Amino acid sequence: MGRKSRQQAVPFCVPDAKTVLQLCTNRIKPVLNVKELEFIELQKDSKRYIYELTNNKSGIVFATDDRGNKHRVIRLLPEILNYIYWINISLTFLPVFNNPKLKVKPDSFQFSGVSIRVFKGFITDDKEPLFRAEWDVLKDDNNHAQPHWHIDKSFLIRNFNTSEKLSFESLLKSNEVQDFGASIEPNNFADDNADLKEQRDWDNSTKFHFAMASQWHEKGGKHRFDIDKDSLFCWLEGCIQYIKEQLQYVSGVR
Repeated sequence: MGRKSRQQAVPFCVPDAKTVLQLCTNRIKPVLNVKELEFIELQKDSKRYIYELTNNKSGIVFATDDRGNKHRVIRLLPEILNYIYWINISLTFLPVFNNPKLKVKPDSFQFSGVSIRVFKGFITDDKEPLFRAEWDVLKDDNNHAQPHWHIDKSFLIRNFNTSEKLSFESLLKSNEVQDFGASIEPNNFADDNADLKEQRDWDNSTKFHFAMASQWHEKGGKHRFDIDKDSLFCWLEGCIQYIKEQLQYVSGVR
């Protein structure tokens, strides 16, 4: 099935990337409950155009990912358990030139990928990268799921403080669905975390692609899907809403 599911991505092209960005913004605003949103240009050259969502009206807030890259973030949820969740959204387009020798103005733009990053922390403090959701258009022979999730390394190996242990333990006990089993004891987290740091296999853990839309329950089901404008708009809206609901769930907020 692995080889069967491999397929070349089919990218979609648009005459103007900014039109797509505006339509994306219109779908995101109600979910984030923020009126003043816009995509700004981060990179513009002959290779790629990268845009990032920002809220200039309320002040620009930055967060740093595991690779040391700074990203503009927007508050995703109000304060929960003494911390705040933040979100970063970026889209990438490739400029298309009908005449490669005259790279003055692109004739169209080819969608290349979308990324949603989630962070946690106070507005004045360093924010911890947690995970990200992505949908890439890759012209290669890998078998990575599209769309997919990534877990950030700093979240995997971080130390759990006492309050986090207690809140996690109480969540397991109070909920009828215990995904990780009822036998987990809070005192084991420190030892497990230390063991995790020593595992060299997890040095590249952020490269693991967790499938988001697989059809493995069907015979010959695939886990790589093409993306077009409509599916991009729907995916952004639905994915952000799902992330909000799950963060409230794991935080014990109903």
